[in-house]
Amino acid sequence: MLDAAPIRVAKFAMVLSAAVLVSACGGGGGSSGSGVGPSTAPSQQQLTAAVHHVIVIIQENRTVDNLFAGFPGADTQFPPNYQIVPLTLHADPRHDYDNFVAQYHGQYPEVSYSVVRESDIDPYWQIASHYGFADEVLQSSQGQSFPAHQYLIAGQAGRDGPGGTFTIAQNPFSPPNTPIGGCNQDPTSWANQINLSTPWPGIQQSPIYPCLDYKTIFDLLDTAGLSWKYYTYGDNNNFFTAPLGVQHLYQSGEAESHLAIPTESKLCADIANQTLPAVSYVISRPLLDDHPLTTSLDGPKWVGAVANLVGQSPYWKDTTILVTWDDWGGWYDHVRPRIISSFEYGFRVPLLVISPWLKRPGVISHVARDQTAILHYIESVFHLPSLGMLDAKTDDLRDMFVPLGTTQHPLNYTPVGVGVDPSHFCSLPAASAKTIDRE
Repeated sequence: MLDAAPIRVAKFAMVLSAAVLVSACGGGGGSSGSGVGPSTAPSQQQLTAAVHHVIVIIQENRTVDNLFAGFPGADTQFPPNYQIVPLTLHADPRHDYDNFVAQYHGQYPEVSYSVVRESDIDPYWQIASHYGFADEVLQSSQGQSFPAHQYLIAGQAGRDGPGGTFTIAQNPFSPPNTPIGGCNQDPTSWANQINLSTPWPGIQQSPIYPCLDYKTIFDLLDTAGLSWKYYTYGDNNNFFTAPLGVQHLYQSGEAESHLAIPTESKLCADIANQTLPAVSYVISRPLLDDHPLTTSLDGPKWVGAVANLVGQSPYWKDTTILVTWDDWGGWYDHVRPRIISSFEYGFRVPLLVISPWLKRPGVISHVARDQTAILHYIESVFHLPSLGMLDAKTDDLRDMFVPLGTTQHPLNYTPVGVGVDPSHFCSLPAASAKTIDRE
């Protein structure tokens, strides 16, 4: 299917050009539909640039090339002998640490050379074209979801302080039908570690109970008197609920007291009632998280719906939404990651940015960074100290934004076409523990 690449790029360029033309002629876009809407434009009114709310949406297991191959202006490549596949492709490439090492050396299974068809992820392409896309963001770690989610809240997964050398390197193993959230797991649960002081590739060794203790972004927020919530979809029986894996947050009840369950109805209500915290982490349920083997195309629509709910609310003027994917999921990406330790960094994952304070519509950042730029951004926006982990080694996305505190023309909100009413998501019940994804 090598002739699909130019078709994919040309199709998107034609749709985008038509949308710009409609906008220039006075046409407008609604919050439904599947095509690219009118171009985001700076407001005529000048305001002081300020961000008082940051929403971090964490999706699952995708690379830049897997979702955005052919996106105009981005650093992407179509994989060799690639296939265009649906988001619902019934395949889940292996993606543990040993698979990362093999794929770093170019040893991919055939299914990894896949590119998701653009029509299935159209809301993501709209967001990248209207708002912002950072295309050189490396996964902070080289493992699966449990350590990946820990890095997203702490810049580590087990160093236990700057002098520590071991990190959890995989998803925990636990008995069937027992909690898998971290410190609430069965006492016999375990996960291998990697010694970060040894050369790459490391050796998985020294199994440990997956409940460690270190400072997180939530501790910094608590100290500063700033609010936060962790929106999660089930009964806390999942290791995507990262605060449950941090000992002091779990044992003190701090983690439990900040969980908002289920994700969708709680987030919708907080936006509608103007009770959104300063920082929100949003974990999507399996049918909405883009994880391989999903049977639904609703993940991109859900993310677009969140953007629309914020865009149509008073929060638009002072909110940034950051959308990332927790790990690479075993999919091909043409950029070989920089290796800085025996477990850091991994392959590229997309980072979409939605904010009225982006420098321009459709800004694409080619700055090399890792996912803990999200932590650094939160630290900078709220004047927090650094966690001193990987967040201290990367930037804070400032190349994408106008300087806060300056008088600027904010970007107008442009609806993301999703084709469904937000109530489709806002009324979802809590997910059953039986639907919890263990990868």
